[in-house]
Amino acid sequence: MTHPDLPAEQAYLDHAYECLDRMREVLVRSAGAGATDVAAEAIEAWATRRLRTYEDADRALCFGRLDTEGGEDPLYIGGRWVDDDDGVVVGNWQAPAARPFYTATLPPELKT
Repeated sequence: MTHPDLPAEQAYLDHAYECLDRMREVLVRSAGAGATDVAAEAIEAWATRRLRTYEDADRALCFGRLDTEGGEDPLYIGGRWVDDDDGVVVGNWQAPAARPFYTATLPPELKT
């Protein structure tokens, strides 16, 4: 028996991977954006370095989730940030917003 939240969580992660793919596509297209040969080479080198940072994301894009008491949308935490037109889809684990993920403790009723 699966958890009732599993389909929604899977759909969210599928969306996150689609966003990551779009971010890659933008980098690939940017390689030809230079006005001169020198500029094009510099942009291509930059885009290639950026694309390398995306490689590890394929293995585990998201490894945590923060739910806030204020009723805001949860913040998904991963090895790199991913965004879409509406904002952050997965936050980088190094960002200040992810700090509660690492400093959280169990409530007393769950400690044994």
